[in-house]
Amino acid sequence: MTQPPQYAPRYFVKEHCLYESGVNRQGAFTRKLCNLAPEIVCEVTLDDGAVTTTYVRLRGVHESGRLLPEIEIPAADLASFNWMAERWGMDCILEVGKTVKDCVRHAIQTTAAHAEKKTVFAVTGWKKIGEEWYYSDARR
Repeated sequence: MTQPPQYAPRYFVKEHCLYESGVNRQGAFTRKLCNLAPEIVCEVTLDDGAVTTTYVRLRGVHESGRLLPEIEIPAADLASFNWMAERWGMDCILEVGKTVKDCVRHAIQTTAAHAEKKTVFAVTGWKKIGEEWYYSDARR
């Protein structure tokens, strides 16, 4: 990771940790969300001819400066965060708070705008995409 992820303006990275800033009834605030800076690097749509499933490839950097390996998870699992400790280790920690998970999920999703997007066809045969027919040979 050569530069910090490009999050929506309300999120920022400080010392490899993800933070949120904003204004509430008490005034301006800044809060730490987690001790890493995760981002989506690729959104992969897998089309097997019957079902289409989306996966996201994530990478990150831990507050220690350690690069976190790229991992691929089903997009549907992003919000659960069960993948984080399992794939990146127990030292990757979300802070405590009612909305922390939602904010971290939202921040990660805002990086998708800069991520590669690709479709993988895992079926051999003809497929209509838009108004055109295409032949896919998944064996190649």
